[in-house]
Amino acid sequence: MPAVDPEVGRRLAGLRRGGWRVAIVTNGPPSQQVKVERCGLLPLVDVVVISDVLGVSKPDRRIFEAAARQAGCEIDTAWLVGDSPEADIAAAVEMGIPGIWLRRGRTWTEPRWRPFATAESMAAALSLVPG
Repeated sequence: MPAVDPEVGRRLAGLRRGGWRVAIVTNGPPSQQVKVERCGLLPLVDVVVISDVLGVSKPDRRIFEAAARQAGCEIDTAWLVGDSPEADIAAAVEMGIPGIWLRRGRTWTEPRWRPFATAESMAAALSLVPG
């Protein structure tokens, strides 16, 4: 499994030093935790929330609220970075928070929502978060 991009690691550490709380919110089975650990993300985040563990999946607001609560922050000050128009950007729009879409070479085609911003990579997306 690939390791965390060093630039992503630096940016996450910088955001946390600046007071941001960082959560990974993912749909899937409990084994998602192993993926987070193996790629080296666990020390760089405050909380990992997995849908099959919580019993609520993205884009349901409750999964994001659970992550915010566990991280000790408020959802209304959050920023969301994700690659799914339906699971991530729709949730950000519904919650009224900035959502950054990870393009990864794709073109936005979803007419129902608009991302706050787009980025080609996680490092580029994290550089858009103020702090």
